[in-house]
Amino acid sequence: MRDLTKRQQTCCRGIHNAELEERMAKATPFLTRPGEGPYFWNHDHLVRFAATGSQTDGRFWLAELLSPQGSSGPLHRHSREDETFMVVDGEIAVRVGDQTLELGPGDIAYNPRGVPHSWDAKSQARFFIMGTPAGFEDYFFEFCPRIPDPSAVPPAGWDEQEPDRAAATAALAKYGAELL
Repeated sequence: MRDLTKRQQTCCRGIHNAELEERMAKATPFLTRPGEGPYFWNHDHLVRFAATGSQTDGRFWLAELLSPQGSSGPLHRHSREDETFMVVDGEIAVRVGDQTLELGPGDIAYNPRGVPHSWDAKSQARFFIMGTPAGFEDYFFEFCPRIPDPSAVPPAGWDEQEPDRAAATAALAKYGAELL
């Protein structure tokens, strides 16, 4: 069995080393091509999951976001996973704790679990968010409208619907996150 560092043991949330080794052995390679994966509408941006926990044996999820200028992710905090942001096109500002990080193409920002964060699209932006470990992506599968045809966005009537903050708060809590 491979030796795990104290940090690796801690981040695995109490999984015994033998169990962790068994889970790691179960992961299988996969390929997701551009445009593949399920699409969802969240607030005013399109979210595509390039990888989910079911594909990575719970190690991580990876989402691509297409966001118009002025769109944002509300201030919130995760208790179960870290998030990493990487910009492909455009510019976003990521608020992490008391810092505001300005990201452009190729820039990466890391947000550890427990730290309040949000993001704002300063221009039309395409970026990825990776959550480690996986699990939070299930919020999107449960709560956000699935988009069968990503070329037909935004969904009809999206701007007429007021988000149900109480329902969102309950759904987020189920997945270890809270709106602030």
